[in-house]
Amino acid sequence: MHDIRRTEQGLQIVRGNDALAVSPTTQRIVDELDDLYNRRSSKVHGQFSPDEINYPAAGHFSDYLAEDGSDFSALTRSLMDTLLAKARTVPNAGAGHVFFAHFEQDGRELMLIAIVTEKLGATLTQAFVARDVTHLDLDGFRYAGRIDLTAWQADDGRYLGFLRGKGAVAEYFKEFLGCVSPSDDKKSTRELTAALIGFADYQGLEGDARNDFLVRANSILDRGSREDRRIDFQAFANELTPADPAPLTEYLGSPALQLGDDFVPDRRLIGPLLRISYRAANWSVDIDRRALTRGEVGFDPESNTLTIRNLPQALVAQLRAETVDNGEA
Repeated sequence: MHDIRRTEQGLQIVRGNDALAVSPTTQRIVDELDDLYNRRSSKVHGQFSPDEINYPAAGHFSDYLAEDGSDFSALTRSLMDTLLAKARTVPNAGAGHVFFAHFEQDGRELMLIAIVTEKLGATLTQAFVARDVTHLDLDGFRYAGRIDLTAWQADDGRYLGFLRGKGAVAEYFKEFLGCVSPSDDKKSTRELTAALIGFADYQGLEGDARNDFLVRANSILDRGSREDRRIDFQAFANELTPADPAPLTEYLGSPALQLGDDFVPDRRLIGPLLRISYRAANWSVDIDRRALTRGEVGFDPESNTLTIRNLPQALVAQLRAETVDNGEA
């Protein structure tokens, strides 16, 4: 851990001691920061920039891993120099305690970097006297990034993520990490659409409740597309699930999904929220999800058969005529 402090001469680094010993306290801090990071929905995911001259963070990590992670202190000192250089380019860049944590989770090596400030609180002595006390404001951290070192070494997908704040103050943290995150509205729309259907499954939504959720999600995304408005997952969840947006924001923020917001939804690609479509060699189907819940269309998972009920008379007539023409009358 090191500090970035604001002085009369501007931002300065105050070096910490060597790597903090693993203790119940440090473990709790890392666990809580990682959990809070996971639950934040507004993230950007990408990869390291190949330009290591202007964005040297990737080179620092490469050197660290080349030595089998034996000199964590050297890594954090190098990263602090890079962080300070980027922070000095932005007015009002955040100062605070900079935590670095290299840990393993679900068989993957991860690196978490977060800037945390302090908060004034109060405590009671044994004599029941209230006294001021400062403590780490873990809930209030705004700048954080996480690198999946295992995925990076395997050149596997978007291994780098950071919290997406607003304006240039947050942008410097992206510059510090050297994150390249190509914008692809179509890809992001498809991923979000699939995630919303997955969330409905995860929540066990059925029948009209499921349809209502997906229809309202479609309406919000369609409106955003028509208005050319970039989506913010927190605002989206607040509108879609106003009574309790936390489950949706946490789901969309899951590192396993690697979703990023700040894109304009493509209304041409949100149809799966309302319809199930499939095209085979000799037939195609396009089913409104409400038809399934209302019994107009039935699916038997045992026999893998689809039954369509209450066919329109015009379609019945066409099918009967086709059957007669084939000699099956």
